[in-house]
Amino acid sequence: MPVIGASFWQERPSLGQGTCSQLAISRLGWALVLSVAATVSLFTLARDADRAK
Repeated sequence: MPVIGASFWQERPSLGQGTCSQLAISRLGWALVLSVAATVSLFTLARDADRAK
């Protein structure tokens, strides 16, 4: 286990910037997916409410 940790920490500086940008991109992707899902659910609720009337 310590060997794996040591190799991870040695590789970390070279990956620093790329990992940060990948995390930012994945966060943006999740935000986009969540906003689309929220919009779809809102439209579905509004449509169901119109049908109930």
